[in-house]
Amino acid sequence: RAKLRKVSSTASAHHQQNHQNEITDSSRPKNGQLVWLEMPKPHHFDEGTGTPLEEDGTAFDPFSARHLPWKERVLATGPDVMFAIADMDPSDDTIEIMASHFFDRKVTLHSIQRGPAPRV
Repeated sequence: RAKLRKVSSTASAHHQQNHQNEITDSSRPKNGQLVWLEMPKPHHFDEGTGTPLEEDGTAFDPFSARHLPWKERVLATGPDVMFAIADMDPSDDTIEIMASHFFDRKVTLHSIQRGPAPRV
């Protein structure tokens, strides 16, 4: 069971909590978002082995600190809890994402065109 925090009944404590809720609520998006995090690309590849390399010649690691944070692209507004990815037609250049909107009580299907600049 979830336990609720006991809140002081004084007016100043009530005001502080309301102010904190306003700050938290204003910093959150009103709806969920379906986002794509763009993985960085290597600077170049080793001609002999095909190994991806950084600009300085070291092995490329997209998860290293120098590549964080990844570029975020909002594909759709609304999905908020879960999603599933499927390729309903392997012959086209799209993938489909089924996404739930828990608070809106609906499920949506998004067809996203693959490529360096995906489109819904």
